[in-house]
Amino acid sequence: MAELNDRVAPTPFYERGLQMQDDAPMTIDYREALQASLEEIGREEGRLVLRTPRGAAMVVTSIAGTNFEKIVCVGTRTATTTAQQLKGATGPVAIKLWHMLSDWRDEGDDEDAIRERMTRRANAEHTRIRALSGCKHWLQLIADVAAEKEARIGSVPYPAIYLEHFPGQDLTELLTILQPPGAKQARKRANAAAANGADDDSDCSDDDQFDDDDDDDGDEEALVEAWERAKADFTPDKLGEELALIKEIALGAMRALKEAHEVGFRFEPDGSEGPFLGDVLYYKGRVKLVDTEPLGEYEEGEDQRFTAEPVVYSPVGEYLRGWWESTRLKIGMEMNTQHSDKRYQEVLNGYGTLNWLLFKWEPERLQGDEIIRLLTHGPEQAAPAHDPTLEAHWEDFMNRAFVMLGPRRFDELKEISGLIQANEITGPDVVARSRYLMGREFEGLHTEYLKILKKAGVKLN
Repeated sequence: MAELNDRVAPTPFYERGLQMQDDAPMTIDYREALQASLEEIGREEGRLVLRTPRGAAMVVTSIAGTNFEKIVCVGTRTATTTAQQLKGATGPVAIKLWHMLSDWRDEGDDEDAIRERMTRRANAEHTRIRALSGCKHWLQLIADVAAEKEARIGSVPYPAIYLEHFPGQDLTELLTILQPPGAKQARKRANAAAANGADDDSDCSDDDQFDDDDDDDGDEEALVEAWERAKADFTPDKLGEELALIKEIALGAMRALKEAHEVGFRFEPDGSEGPFLGDVLYYKGRVKLVDTEPLGEYEEGEDQRFTAEPVVYSPVGEYLRGWWESTRLKIGMEMNTQHSDKRYQEVLNGYGTLNWLLFKWEPERLQGDEIIRLLTHGPEQAAPAHDPTLEAHWEDFMNRAFVMLGPRRFDELKEISGLIQANEITGPDVVARSRYLMGREFEGLHTEYLKILKKAGVKLN
């Protein structure tokens, strides 16, 4: 790992990120440079092997991500004996490893202080992930080494945690934002005019102002061809596919926020601490958030409402609104109007449930449970008005159900309620499962349960 750090210093990538006021593209470049170096080391010196504290060896095959201070490596087990195998790790393992143990930012820290800081951050992330245990939209620890927080490469120990590997893609890999020809130049001219106080009578010619614009003018013909090709390819079916994908990702991200909220974690409402683009991954209909570092804890006296604001105002929301603006132009749709082509408008009519995200609703309209209900049931199934008496009834019912049913059956009842919230169970199945669970012995309790669900707006038939 030390050699990998020596070959690919993070400083140039980090400094470019500071200049751009955006780390995201620089971390991608850094990850790709690390991957190329890892492959080079493999050809020259053999595979990079790390060991868990209990001695199980894993070959590092790729670099899945980084934020400069830590690397997420993907490893495969090399153990051949049962004693050395990792329970729960039937495939690749994600090793989140804090590899930066030197003062690469020139902050004046000695190596002991840096190691202590990296260890503290690893411990904090490990604690958050354990708190999220069982949450299906967050990465989970590998069972056999869930308590371990170190990885050794050679004789050097690094703070590390061992997680399930989720081979998903982020939004930048799934959805393309293509600007029309001339958009980049127009934006730069506008920015230059604003910065320099220039006006239409400025003595500076366009060529003088944009001499270093990466030869954009020479590529204009290629840009026009790419744009026309993108417009032709963006059929109503393609629009529907991408909107369906966005809806899946938005719902997955909201459920992840809900899970975090229920164990006392939250993102900053203004989105300044994420979720970031690389944190939300999609794979075969599943969505997972892969980094807990941006999560904070609720403080005493803080408003603990569940809100969709972090998704809307974060880089994830900004990227999706950039996608919509690009898409609107590709399909030839004017702002604030319906599409003149009925085929496109019919598709758009089916995804009005994404308006909160694509059109950046105000905070007061972003109550989290209502947004999840909007995504799962549509606008006609809006949540009923807040009823404190219903909440009190539900709390009293659950207290009595725990005493009457006992811990095992009470946990099953909570599981049914969780499936209802996630819209992963039908109404008839709710009735059947809850009736079987409570039986004739508690028929009155079952009737009361169904009445509460009906009042809460749950469809049972």
